[in-house]
Amino acid sequence: MTTIRVVAALAAALALAGCGGGSHGLSTRALAAKANAICARYAKEGDRLTAPKDITDPRQALAFFARAHDIAARQQAELVKLVPAKAAKAPYAAMTSATGRATRLLDDLAAAARANDANQGANLLGRLQPDSDAVDRTARALGAGRCAG
Repeated sequence: MTTIRVVAALAAALALAGCGGGSHGLSTRALAAKANAICARYAKEGDRLTAPKDITDPRQALAFFARAHDIAARQQAELVKLVPAKAAKAPYAAMTSATGRATRLLDDLAAAARANDANQGANLLGRLQPDSDAVDRTARALGAGRCAG
């Protein structure tokens, strides 16, 4: 009987801590920890990307933005699988919305390079910093600093 109570108490403590993402979702702290782990893993991949020597060269731009998009899309797919608890839903939705916009922007930049559309590429590059700032702001608000730039 004592073993059952200990196991029940441990299970309750884990649920309250947000571990395991049970039916009520991850607490803000647990969600941030899992998001940080995901972002850290993909940041290592991103760190290996080499920026184009000439961003105006469509081949170089396409290679860079296509690889960057691939990394960001895989990260985004993992992030959106996390289930936040009610208290963490709004800040997590804000973060994954911002990371989703940044991911789509990388795809749009690759498409502009593929189409050899320098004007569209330049317009999209102008959105890069504001989108990056939004990711940083929302990630830090959640406590997921590893997801910030």
